[in-house]
Amino acid sequence: MKNSLPIRLPASVSRQGEAVGLGGPTDGVAGAKVARFVAELAAVSLPNTFNPWRDICPLHDRVDAPAIRRRNLTSILESALASGAHALWVGRDLGHLGGRRTGLAITDELRLEAQAQMWGIPALTRATIGQPCGETTAREVWYWLEKFQRPTFLWNAFPLHPHRLGEPYSNRPHTTAEGEAGVHFLNYLYSEIQPRLVVALGRDAEGVLASLNIPHVYVRHPSMAGLNDFRHAMGNLLTRSGAFEGY
Repeated sequence: MKNSLPIRLPASVSRQGEAVGLGGPTDGVAGAKVARFVAELAAVSLPNTFNPWRDICPLHDRVDAPAIRRRNLTSILESALASGAHALWVGRDLGHLGGRRTGLAITDELRLEAQAQMWGIPALTRATIGQPCGETTAREVWYWLEKFQRPTFLWNAFPLHPHRLGEPYSNRPHTTAEGEAGVHFLNYLYSEIQPRLVVALGRDAEGVLASLNIPHVYVRHPSMAGLNDFRHAMGNLLTRSGAFEGY
């Protein structure tokens, strides 16, 4: 039986599944599920974190940035539920140069077009002003995604951007308590998308997936000293994906 999110709809979502600011009315049961999922994400508020689906960055964001990010996530998730995702790749949390700005895990602004193409959806909209930013982790991950050429949903063990106190544009590992707040989102996505392959990018993601008894393949996270190990593991995984139908 599939897991379901608690039925605690914020005021912005009607009982018919119509979400205000999520791109208009959603259709059917699948649309209502997506609207509820995105609305629950937007309702999360924790100290020293940035929630891109509800918060506005005073320095970089457009005035309607949270609504843009909700629409982008909604479009991708609707496509993933409708057509299926071959794989689910899970990272740690959003970074200040990537997901904080886009609202999409392991995706910076230079990879928005690639996201849209992978899911066969209209172009995604930037939520920020000024020059688009790139992120090292996103660049490395998307390099390999383009080689796999299979629809892959990207997510994080902790869905928000955790930062140090008073330093909103810094990155820090999420705490255990923060991680617990994100577990049911990951569990729900796995049960709904039902991917054939789950990849844990780093030990944090591996630990959460193991706690949920989700079968997965571990690879080292590409940040900092793990880059060469990540590339080696991705090369091996790519070889296996071509050799075994199960991947």
